[in-house]
Amino acid sequence: MLPMVRTAKQDVIVFPKFLTRELAAIVVNRLYLEISGGASYLSQMIPDGELDEGFHVSISVPCRWNGIPARAMLYERSFGDVSGKWRYPYHAIAQSKNRQMAEEQSDGASISPHLLFPGDTPYWGGIEVERVIVTCSGFKEPADREASCWVANKFIALAREAWEASDDKKNEVNFLT
Repeated sequence: MLPMVRTAKQDVIVFPKFLTRELAAIVVNRLYLEISGGASYLSQMIPDGELDEGFHVSISVPCRWNGIPARAMLYERSFGDVSGKWRYPYHAIAQSKNRQMAEEQSDGASISPHLLFPGDTPYWGGIEVERVIVTCSGFKEPADREASCWVANKFIALAREAWEASDDKKNEVNFLT
C-alpha cells in the first residue's frame, strides 16, 4: 500500500513509496549521532561554537494531493533545547527555507533578495537532490547546507536500497503495488 495521509477534509496525500517518514527519521537520527559523536567528518565540519543550542531539519518531497502533483513536508525534527527558548526560531527558519526552495525563490546556496516576500527568511542553507528538498537551521549557513546535503543523499541512497530489496523489484512488476 502506498504511504498516504488523510487530512481533516478527507483529502488524500500519497507520498513516493520508498521515501517514507520512517526512513527519513532513521537518516535524521543518524545525522544527530554523526554530529554528537564527534568522530566523523560531519561533526568536524561543524567547528566548536557553530552549533547553537539546537537545530531543526525539514524534508519535503513530491506527492499527489487528491491525484494532483504537489509537494508536502514529509518529515521534520528538532534537536537540542526544544522548549521554545532558542535564540532563533530554527524550526520556522528551516520550514521557510524549504518552502522558498520549493517555490524556486532560493537554490539553497544563496538567497535571491528580489524574490523574497514579507515573512520569508533571508537565510540560505539547504539542498534539492532528485526532487527531495532538505533544509537545516541551527548551524552557520554553510554547515546548514552541508548537513542538508548529507541528509538528502543518505535518504535517497536508503530509498534506493529499499527499492532494490522490494517485492515490486523482485517480481518485476509493471506498476508498483
